[in-house]
Amino acid sequence: MKLGWEGLKDVELIGNIAKIAGVASPLINITAGVFANGLTEAIEIINTARTRKEIFKKAKEKAKEKLPALKDKFEKLTPKDLPDTFLHFRDEDEFCTKNPALCEKITQEGCKLFYRVILEEFSRYAHKSDEFWQEFITQLIQDQSGEIEEVRKEIEKRGIKQEDFWRKLFDRYFEKLLENIRPRHIITYFPPASPDVADFVNRDAEQNNLEELIRQKKHMIIIQGIAGIGKTQIAAKIMENIKKRDYITYWKEMRNVDTFDSVTRDLAGFLRNNNDSELADYIEGDGTEHEIIINILLNSLKEKQYALFFDNYQVVENKEIHDLFKRFKDKLTNSTIIITTREPPQFVNPVDKIQSKVKEENVEGFDLEATKKYLEQQGVEVSKEQLVKIDQKIGGHPLSLLMFASLSGEREIDEIDEIIENLPETGIEEYLYDEIFKRLTEEEQEVLEALSIFRTAVTADACIQVSKTAKVKMILMSLIRKLLVKRKKDLYYLHDLIREFSYNLIDKTKEYHKRAGEYYSSLEKMHENITETCYHLIKYYDAVNDRIIEYLMDTPADAYTHFVILNILDENKVESLKFFDLIKRIYDIGSVDIKKLTITSLVNNKELDIDETISIIEEIIDKDENSDITYFAIYNLTEFTNILPERVLGILNGIIKNPKEKKYVYAILNMLQDSGFKHDGTISILKQIIYADSVNINLIHRRTAYNILEDWGIALSDISKVDPSIFREMNVEEVFEFIDKYLSAEKKVIFINDGVLHFILCELYKINPDVSREFMKKYLKIPASPNFEQISEVLANPMYYNPEIINDFLAEENDWIIRFTGFMALEFNINNEFKNAPVEKHEETKKVSITILKTLLNDEDPLLSEMAKVAYDRTKKTKKVEKTKLAQKIKNKVTRKMMNLVDLKMIQRYLVAGFELTTQHQTLLFWLLYNALLPNTNPTETFGLLHAAGRAGVIEKNIVQFVYNEVKNNPCDAIEILNKFGIKSDYFMSRVGAIVGIDMIGRICPEKALETYESLLSTIERELKFVLLGSGSTGLLRNFRDRPEGPEKERIKSILKRLKQDEDKEVSAFADMILNGIQFKDAC
Repeated sequence: MKLGWEGLKDVELIGNIAKIAGVASPLINITAGVFANGLTEAIEIINTARTRKEIFKKAKEKAKEKLPALKDKFEKLTPKDLPDTFLHFRDEDEFCTKNPALCEKITQEGCKLFYRVILEEFSRYAHKSDEFWQEFITQLIQDQSGEIEEVRKEIEKRGIKQEDFWRKLFDRYFEKLLENIRPRHIITYFPPASPDVADFVNRDAEQNNLEELIRQKKHMIIIQGIAGIGKTQIAAKIMENIKKRDYITYWKEMRNVDTFDSVTRDLAGFLRNNNDSELADYIEGDGTEHEIIINILLNSLKEKQYALFFDNYQVVENKEIHDLFKRFKDKLTNSTIIITTREPPQFVNPVDKIQSKVKEENVEGFDLEATKKYLEQQGVEVSKEQLVKIDQKIGGHPLSLLMFASLSGEREIDEIDEIIENLPETGIEEYLYDEIFKRLTEEEQEVLEALSIFRTAVTADACIQVSKTAKVKMILMSLIRKLLVKRKKDLYYLHDLIREFSYNLIDKTKEYHKRAGEYYSSLEKMHENITETCYHLIKYYDAVNDRIIEYLMDTPADAYTHFVILNILDENKVESLKFFDLIKRIYDIGSVDIKKLTITSLVNNKELDIDETISIIEEIIDKDENSDITYFAIYNLTEFTNILPERVLGILNGIIKNPKEKKYVYAILNMLQDSGFKHDGTISILKQIIYADSVNINLIHRRTAYNILEDWGIALSDISKVDPSIFREMNVEEVFEFIDKYLSAEKKVIFINDGVLHFILCELYKINPDVSREFMKKYLKIPASPNFEQISEVLANPMYYNPEIINDFLAEENDWIIRFTGFMALEFNINNEFKNAPVEKHEETKKVSITILKTLLNDEDPLLSEMAKVAYDRTKKTKKVEKTKLAQKIKNKVTRKMMNLVDLKMIQRYLVAGFELTTQHQTLLFWLLYNALLPNTNPTETFGLLHAAGRAGVIEKNIVQFVYNEVKNNPCDAIEILNKFGIKSDYFMSRVGAIVGIDMIGRICPEKALETYESLLSTIERELKFVLLGSGSTGLLRNFRDRPEGPEKERIKSILKRLKQDEDKEVSAFADMILNGIQFKDAC
């Protein structure tokens, strides 16, 4: 087997590739040396990466299959047996020769086989690994930047085009050796030429006012006016002026094809050019979360004094861009954004102007003196009388004046009089353009029409391709002299109005679009070229056909290109069956986010071939190992319930017979809830869930299935739900008996809502702790995603505190959730979560809790031991750290860099831990969030816990840092994020996790949490109302009666009263219990 890793380090081979690229011999040695060193070091990184264990494990299993006689010998191997320099061996013989000890352990035959299978596994991993390419490119660019610059200089010296050299080298070298590795699209930024202001006519009033607003650090300024009035010229002149005052300026002409990604990538490149690579690094690492990108942008723009100019904003059609600018409007500090537009942007409302979030400058036409000066600059002399008439007719409109100047040219005074007299009262721009166009030669007209087909500035070659006219460059120069065409370096373009007038005059629009599409398709497949190729070809073919799909199949395999392609497919009609080949290609090499978008695109285009579409989704469900993707695919079966009901039922039945994860059962339940797919088959599936005996089907699944059936009007005679109010009709002994039967029953024939059951158990504990604790432990042992916080809370309350019971929980062998419940009781007690408890009582119990905590410092469970150490160290901090200072420290030194990798979907999963707390990992995440809420904490202190839990990867450290930063700096903003990405999520688990998170953060930001709750009452489903009533360690609603009197308690009371009026009897009864207590018959 020849994998080619030696080739990566082979200077001679690289030299040959350089020859292919057309490099002169002195340059070959430089090029070869750079790439040889960079590649060798990159391999060293990968060779020692954390992937070695994973690769080793898979290779060992494969080796045992291929040589079963040596199975026992392979079984004894550990990753330590793999040489550190594994990839440096030329072949299996050299490997065996240089590793005699390993050869002796597994025989020479086994040694050679082991080398081959581990190389195969490494190759397979590398081909799929984001980490591989990221580390490789980073190493190559950063560590070899000096040498690469030397190569660039030599290329320039020898007259070779830089783009040709690098493209050939990468295409012919890396594509061959690493053809299956998904490359990153490196963000580059080429500053556009700002509009020429050589002919600028001073507008002192507007200019002075706008520059004063920038000096006052107004963060958003809008320059507004009709088309052609001179907004762009004013903005460009201001940019020229403020550059002299230490502003870092940025210019972007907005286009109707712009997306959130195109705008933010351009800003990322601009920031990198100004020594801030954070956003570019995140995006290059396949970061796609808009919220993360916006936060990085806002943080970056705080650091320096930027002035960002966005011209022609009125063309923006993308809602996500409007959302981005709304965030700029609300959150931007230190820097200024200047927008030119013909109409008020969608993201601005009247209140913004009242609150001074936005400052507007309305641009009017030139006055008489400015009109005279402007015409003189265009080479047109007019008399005073003519000037007055021109002003009366044209009103100082710069573009109209420009067309008037073009039409007047070098005419005599009397001819100019005739032009002025013929000017109409309305439609003056169209009239002037028609008059100008009639006077152009046929060739000039054709070139103007050809240029109007393009949406962006283009080269003369593009015009040649479309117009097919001779001497295009000469004609373009003639049109520039006639003031119709504008030029930026080697690029030509038209003012929007002139482009519109010219385009409307084209007789053969489709043919021009075809030529433009063919031109763009011949260029390098960069994102803009891909977009423009498809735009023009779709204009010609009226749909995405085979020709377009074939073009897209040959595009780069990076995440952003995939975003661009999927956007094209979703916004246009698709007619080609080759669409499915393209979708499979993107899916196979895509990240999780890309895969989800691919599934969405697949479903959106299902009418092409419904059977093929559902077959692909079925294959994804069957084979994809990522549970998030599988969940997403299952949920998307919603789109096929009415079209192919039997096929969907077959897939669902296959899943439910042996559900691999709880999440997949949730997917089915959520899909059935949202689709309303009532069918004999789905009724059967729901009954299977209710009665199934599977570790991956829990009480919540069963109860949700029961609720769906109930909503569909289907009753089950052997199952009923408990009305919480019945407990008021029992005495304490009867309640204990009832709960004992419920917890002991192998098959649940009655359902009690988890929140209600927790609430009752905790109320019983206050009456009889010894009996209640056994029921609590029994309940926590049921694999039903128990919500332990309420139990920890009542154990911790100083008024009911019993160290013997807490020790009993901590001593429970082989049950992490019970031990963790005891540990959290210590935490809640030490941190005084009970503001109504007498101070002396709290101090007394706190001392006992600290003593118990010390006994856990050397616990056999490494995770519990590490958690105890962090908690214990916190108790020894006597001097409080100021919240703002700590937050600033985290923000400056930790958070900005970790934002490169963190993903909001990871934060969602982090917060969902409050819902499914049945493993060490999930309970750890709950504790980390709780820890972040405490005043004396720092994220780096908790990293030992991640190591103990086997979760010390960069991503999870970044999650911890992100949450700490958000909670400590912007707790109310963190609630907003949870509301936006959790409560409004399509997924039930995310919605539940978000409520738990909001409840926890509500302990330091109660008003915002309660405001969010109030807005949810009329929109959330019944199950989430139960979560709302019982969630979290704080229990904003649940602990109503223990709260001190005041406005906050009154607000909670109002929410509970609304829930008491809920049409669902269970919700109503639970709310009433919280408001008025359970009031057992014999309770005091």
